[in-house]
Amino acid sequence: MTALPFLGESFLSEKSEMYLIGVSAILAIFLLIKDYRNHQNPLPLRLLVIALCFNFAGLFLAKGTYEILFNVTGALVMAVAYYINWNSHRRACHTHSH
Repeated sequence: MTALPFLGESFLSEKSEMYLIGVSAILAIFLLIKDYRNHQNPLPLRLLVIALCFNFAGLFLAKGTYEILFNVTGALVMAVAYYINWNSHRRACHTHSH
């Protein structure tokens, strides 16, 4: 979902892009805070803040090539945050299955 705004840049309006980034931010915040309560690793949340800064800077401040660079960087940092969160959750939940 975080990649959709820059993948559909040619056919999505700016309003649609804002909606997709907003929904992905809300979803990421909800999921990472929920898992943080379990594993207590703050790194995914810190990376999420950095990713959201890149995404919102790309949406509101940057134009042209810089906009793409900011959005791609934000999406990659968010993916790393999800990966670290997944590993932290997996290690913390080794006593039960989902």
